[in-house]
Amino acid sequence: MTRAGPNISGWALAGLCSALLAACTPTQTTLAPAAANLTSVSEGDRQAMSHIHIAALTDNREKDAMLTDMLGRPMAGTDLMDWLSTSLSGRGLTIASTETQSDLSDKCVIELELRRAYITAQAASKSSSLVFNIRKAEPDAPAKLIRGNHSNMNWSSTNSETNVSLGRSLDEVVDGIADFCAPDE
Repeated sequence: MTRAGPNISGWALAGLCSALLAACTPTQTTLAPAAANLTSVSEGDRQAMSHIHIAALTDNREKDAMLTDMLGRPMAGTDLMDWLSTSLSGRGLTIASTETQSDLSDKCVIELELRRAYITAQAASKSSSLVFNIRKAEPDAPAKLIRGNHSNMNWSSTNSETNVSLGRSLDEVVDGIADFCAPDE
């Protein structure tokens, strides 16, 4: 039995397959602009956060190159700090501005250290997590761990779904910051 069609050598077939796979390999995606993640933040919520000042926002992740690999599409984690800074500002928090100490006397001045950021996707669900150490910006102030998590259905593993999930995890972190800075009663 003979087959019809061109006779392609093994090396040529391997080269063709390699070229097709390279063309289909997804490019690395990045986080959406932070403004896209402010869907649940009202103007009143932003004003309520105005008494909080972030003196330092640092990245202490061990693995910062990638947040996830969603169905073969890697999502970069290298631009996460810029995203966080913009997203926190959009939620009403001030970050490392040029305010003098007297301008900060009536504010809760904190330091945030990002410890973990990741997104996991299983067949029908997606989960995003952000983990921070938070402490008052005072010498020898103890640190507290705060975490934001969000899980939802993994409808189509799109970048927008992933970004919304990460934004909602950040909303939980901001709630933790507000609780940390709440006046003692």
